[in-house]
Amino acid sequence: EFMENYFKSTTREQLQHGISSMSKQLTGSGNKKSRKVVEQIKQYINDNYKKQITLQELADHVVMSRTYISTLFKNQTGTTVWNYLLKVRMEKSEELLKDTNLKCYEVAYEVGYDSEMHFSQTFKEYYGIGPMEYKKRIGV
Repeated sequence: EFMENYFKSTTREQLQHGISSMSKQLTGSGNKKSRKVVEQIKQYINDNYKKQITLQELADHVVMSRTYISTLFKNQTGTTVWNYLLKVRMEKSEELLKDTNLKCYEVAYEVGYDSEMHFSQTFKEYYGIGPMEYKKRIGV
């Protein structure tokens, strides 16, 4: 019975240690590798926002699992991978609307949207006004 209790308590301690270790890794508490992975994901998104990006593609890029990078990214940045991608696309679309004479459907395509309607709806949700109204307000 002593051996059985010893085995159970040792196993429990090892499990708790493992969980604690994994939790620290996921939160990236000071972990340079975690920060580097998140920066690689951000860079990949910044370089590829024009195309359809999948979580699997991001995971393959950093050679980690989808679940792990989702959790890591959220813990490190406070936002999801998808919200970061949305932010990049919206900021780029705002620049294009301001600095070019591109039509709305061209801007949509330039920032990774296949549908002008979906782009316009997303832009309006993000900024509170539609892209054409935005363009009119800034006088382009």
